[in-house]
Amino acid sequence: MKQIKLEPHLTRRSTHYSKDDPAVPAELFTVKNDSPDFAGINYPLPNAKDDYTAMLKTGGVTWLASYKGITRYDPDAAFSFDRVMYFTKDRDLTDSGIKAMLPAENGIWALTGDGVTLIELIMMTPEEICRAHLDETLKYVDRHGMVSQRWLREPRNLDSIYPYGDSDNDGGFTSKFSIGEIFRYACFKRDYGENDPRTVEAKEAAIRATEACLLLMYVHGRGNGFVARTYILSDAPTPDDGLFFRRQGNQAYCLETTEAKNRGIVGLRIDCSSPIPERLRHLFTDDGYTEDDIIYKADTSSDEITLQFLNLLAAHRHLTEDDPELDAIIKDAVSRVVSHIIDNGFILTDYSGLSTTWAKWNEEYFNTEDGYVDAALNSAEMLFFLKVAMEITGEEGKWLETYNYLVNERGYADLTTKHAERLQQFCIATDTEFNENIMYGDHMLASAALTGLCLLEKDEALLKKYRYGYKAWRSTIAGEHNPGYDFMYILSCPDETIEEDRVKEWFARHNISRLAAGVGLVGRHDIPIAATKHGYKQCSSLVPPDERFISKYDRDSLEYKNEDSGGIYCIESAYVYNYAYWIGKYFGIIY
Repeated sequence: MKQIKLEPHLTRRSTHYSKDDPAVPAELFTVKNDSPDFAGINYPLPNAKDDYTAMLKTGGVTWLASYKGITRYDPDAAFSFDRVMYFTKDRDLTDSGIKAMLPAENGIWALTGDGVTLIELIMMTPEEICRAHLDETLKYVDRHGMVSQRWLREPRNLDSIYPYGDSDNDGGFTSKFSIGEIFRYACFKRDYGENDPRTVEAKEAAIRATEACLLLMYVHGRGNGFVARTYILSDAPTPDDGLFFRRQGNQAYCLETTEAKNRGIVGLRIDCSSPIPERLRHLFTDDGYTEDDIIYKADTSSDEITLQFLNLLAAHRHLTEDDPELDAIIKDAVSRVVSHIIDNGFILTDYSGLSTTWAKWNEEYFNTEDGYVDAALNSAEMLFFLKVAMEITGEEGKWLETYNYLVNERGYADLTTKHAERLQQFCIATDTEFNENIMYGDHMLASAALTGLCLLEKDEALLKKYRYGYKAWRSTIAGEHNPGYDFMYILSCPDETIEEDRVKEWFARHNISRLAAGVGLVGRHDIPIAATKHGYKQCSSLVPPDERFISKYDRDSLEYKNEDSGGIYCIESAYVYNYAYWIGKYFGIIY
């Protein structure tokens, strides 16, 4: 496998000012820019030529202004993906209508209808971008160790974060963040030694995130291997988007939400007498809360558990050598969860003793309309859980017996190869197209489960099946060109390759902030559009990451749209970039 060298790269940064701010040069309000001149520009531009109203040249770079944004053209850029850059609202500008431009030290000043923006291009290494993302996440996104996203009271003002929040996928997204921090720690330990301050800091961050994930396996107090989706505390408003239970002594009661009313369980009381490990309690007691302040969310899906098991596998291997207490909790948590799933017929049961909506790995589900397509993923997840249980506990027994039963008698290993085939059959049956039916969050889950199976399985015949199944997913995953997927894939299927230039572009063209500000794709003249018969639109090729929406590994990166989830009122986790970087760095894929 050829190592990929990542070079320092120009990274965009936008700073917004009011028009009366003294930092804004007075000349910006009087400058007269040249009319656009397109001589020598042989690349497609984001706007129609008639839309451009002004031009500014700084060295060999041409800046073109329109009422839709600013285009930067650099004919001498080292990479083709840097020849044309596009700056628009809400990511780079507060308003896309450009009135004037003025040279700045590292870019330009832009006067818009409602303010002024300083656009700078700053040379940064990928590791420096990682650091910027991490600092931002630890300061603004972290909630008692959970890391997914935070909402803002004021647009773009990160200091206006709400003190509370939640996400259905807190366990999953925090697990991905934790894995990135685990491999950051592993890199620093290898390169600088255990006692280096960088190593110590990385280890602390990795342990905190791992503990937050583990807490979701105990926070409910049920003691039966259940896993909570997330939890909030008593001073936070209860969201009306699911089932929430408030702890009170040795019982928890169901709070009033639309879902709880529909199920007729408002006020239902269930046991919560099983203790939370003392090691994990600090995540809420350090902030002055007790168990009676905990409000946890139920109806957990398979998503969170799959990503948590990948995290716990990494934590077991890299964090527990000198931390037997943490390792004991990891072993206990994994044993509880897998036993629960096996003992209940390969489902995760909730308050009712029945399955949660989506945590189902049994053949009864596989024989339903939804489960027929999901079977390829869910069978891989179940086998992955069992492999992780064997690896972490150091035991086989029940885990191996169940694994062999599912593989040899129920055909689960064969099911892992059926993703593309069954999805295609579903498309034919429903008269829909392939890309309309892709669940992009499933890419993240398939990558986790199949990577775990490929790295843990020693039987060559089974390993061949798992690799075949992994390759079946690549028909959709590969189009994202996301190193967070690609690196795991080539570690699992070492005979495969990934596109080096795409890796370089992905790491080079990322924003230094994870503010989820939207970008304007609709109307761009340089993006070919592919539309399905039912109207779903995708870009025919990827635009660079700093010119498309910011999200986690759960969205279609080719989606052709203007809006973004949360926009300038939401800050997302660092894990998307950091997870990919530190895995690549640890395994020597990038340097």
